[in-house]
Amino acid sequence: MRLSIVLFMALFIGTLPVYGQLPKVERIETVSPKGEQWFHPVFDKQNRLYVTTENYTGLYRLENNKIIAVSTDPGAGYMPRFTYESIVINPWYIKKQRRRFKIVRINSVTGNTTVMDEGRFVSPVISGRGRLYSKREESLRALETRLHALSEDTLVFARDSLIVVQTAEGEKMIRPMGEGHYIWVGLSPDRKTILFRKAGAGSFVSDLQGNILARFPYANAPRWSPDGRYIACMVDEDDGYRYTASDIYIIDWRNNQKKNITQTVSEIEMYPVWSADGNRLAFHNLKGEIRIAYLGK
Repeated sequence: MRLSIVLFMALFIGTLPVYGQLPKVERIETVSPKGEQWFHPVFDKQNRLYVTTENYTGLYRLENNKIIAVSTDPGAGYMPRFTYESIVINPWYIKKQRRRFKIVRINSVTGNTTVMDEGRFVSPVISGRGRLYSKREESLRALETRLHALSEDTLVFARDSLIVVQTAEGEKMIRPMGEGHYIWVGLSPDRKTILFRKAGAGSFVSDLQGNILARFPYANAPRWSPDGRYIACMVDEDDGYRYTASDIYIIDWRNNQKKNITQTVSEIEMYPVWSADGNRLAFHNLKGEIRIAYLGK
């Protein structure tokens, strides 16, 4: 009987998640065409990889070491959003000597484009349920063809140096770390926590009420993993004018376990993004090379 209990407990413990165990890096490969410069990689929901230029002009799919143009518009490569059916970009143009923005939806299969909204300051927001909204200066507008109530959705985004949280309980504005500039705001996959960076203070995880759950003083450009367990970020240094060092880290935010997955001296790696399946991290270096870290358990 005692042996049976011991075996049962061993099997039970073996099924529990090991929170101190970070993903292993199996290999890192350069995947961009040799001699070309590409930056700011991002994966779509089907794990396809997209890149842009250093100043975000155009959005291009990187496939089998080849570049395929999706859009050549200025600003199209700045933080594109993805649903399962489409790519959403936020290009800009000049009209009457003023910069204006568009929210453009591109069908992932046909390539057909639709301008969903347009204005002086508009940008897309994808909700926790994968629905598309237009963020204007003081308002949100649903851009989906099917009707739904904003109160049924969950959205988190930065506006006017604070974080806006929209849930079924209504809209509220929070400043979890007091006055300051909040950036890199992201809702966790389970829609229960918020990842953000406050300029000059570090990166944080809070609940939807703004209560701080974790802090990472040197984690820049933080991104949730698809399962919400890890955060990818860059830990960089500068001399006030330029970057002098940067490595890519993975953090288990619940216990602050960290792993430097690049550990290079001569390379400056920046802006990591997760693949949709969580098995890869893509990033670029200052030379404009796109690299992928393949992760294992």
